[in-house]
Amino acid sequence: MVQGIDNIGICATDLERSVRFYRRLGFAEAYRNERGVMMAAGRVQLFLFQTRRSNPTPVSRELGLFGNPPGIDHISFSVADVDGLYGNLMQAGVRPSGWSSSIASTRSISSGLAWSARWMRTT
Repeated sequence: MVQGIDNIGICATDLERSVRFYRRLGFAEAYRNERGVMMAAGRVQLFLFQTRRSNPTPVSRELGLFGNPPGIDHISFSVADVDGLYGNLMQAGVRPSGWSSSIASTRSISSGLAWSARWMRTT
């Protein structure tokens, strides 16, 4: 029986650049081997590895969700201060690519909790 998600594998074009990005989000390197790097933050684990294709085709996704091809669409991280983290990333020189990064919303969901989001795609 499934008890949870152990890790999410993310294929990158530049492994070290991806490691730096996730460190800025608060992840720490749990271990590294010949296949890639496991990054951890709390109970969240990401396994980063680098493509071996010389000229990989970029993955294309739309914000509207339902026009996208099948597959994992996005990963959402829970953070204490989304605007503060976003500001820190911008100050560190992280620049989103693709769609606008300035979309933010706060909504009440069925549990009565509020949430805010910053949509960001990096390459």
